[in-house]
Amino acid sequence: MTSQSEVNIKGYQEQLSNKDKEINNFLKQVTELEGKMKQLEAELLNSGEANSKSVKTAKKEAEDKERDHVEIEQKLKAQLSSVLNEIKSPKDINSGMEHVLDISTAVNEVLRYLKKSSNETKELREKLAKAEERCLIDGREIEDKDSKFSKDLEDANKKVSELEEQLNNAQSQCQIEVSEKIKFEQELGTTKQALAEKRDLEDQISQRQAEEVKLKEQNESLKNKINRLEGEVTTLKKEFGQVQSSGCQLQKKLNEVEKDREKEKDKAASKDVQIADKDRVVQELQNKLHETRKKLQDEEAKSQAEAKSYSEQLKMGEDEQEVLEKQITSLTAEIAQ
Repeated sequence: MTSQSEVNIKGYQEQLSNKDKEINNFLKQVTELEGKMKQLEAELLNSGEANSKSVKTAKKEAEDKERDHVEIEQKLKAQLSSVLNEIKSPKDINSGMEHVLDISTAVNEVLRYLKKSSNETKELREKLAKAEERCLIDGREIEDKDSKFSKDLEDANKKVSELEEQLNNAQSQCQIEVSEKIKFEQELGTTKQALAEKRDLEDQISQRQAEEVKLKEQNESLKNKINRLEGEVTTLKKEFGQVQSSGCQLQKKLNEVEKDREKEKDKAASKDVQIADKDRVVQELQNKLHETRKKLQDEEAKSQAEAKSYSEQLKMGEDEQEVLEKQITSLTAEIAQ
């Protein structure tokens, strides 16, 4: 019984431990989901800021380049106009070939610079177009991520709600199981107390049975003593009968001696010594008869007293044995219940 109770207690302890592990796992999952939510928010925020900075930087660079190109173009147009004016003027015709070459070199330099500036402007426009395209792509990705994040957030909230519900259910179940465990421990305590009472009753029964065996042995010893005393009383009665018979015979002899003495009284004085001897013998016989009777009476009284005492002890032993048997029957009935 005790071993089964210990097994049940261990089972409840394992179930509570498993519930604690499940609760810890739920809390860990909730923490992980919250971490993922914060990470997604940070990624969206960083991605949006980076794209915004990239587009702003590209626009600023394009605007700066366009502004520089406009200024350079205006300067070049002014220089080209000045060169053309110089070419058309008579002064330039009279100056000779060197001045014409200088003008040609200046024109070629202006054309190269314009071409280079045009290429740079084209590259900047391409970069700006790519940046705008990337911005659109990033915007769509942000929208997709935002949508996915919203869905993940919704799923996470749903999962958190489910986990909270499971956690509440687990806590309720744990409370129920703790209540059942407390109730079981109380029942176990009652059972242990009942077992202790049963062991006490069994010990009392064993003790009473041992006392009963001891009383039976004492009763047997008393019975043997009574039988022995009864035998001794019977022997004494026989001896007393024999003594009584001897007394009767002595009385008869005494009577005969009395008769003989009466007869002898009339005889001569020479017979006085014989009479005195006979009187002495008669007195001795009477004393011996009296002592024998007294001794037999004392022995008989003593034997009767001992027999009575043993009978009373035997009766008390039988009564106590009967009480013990009733107690054993009652205790056995209680144990059976």
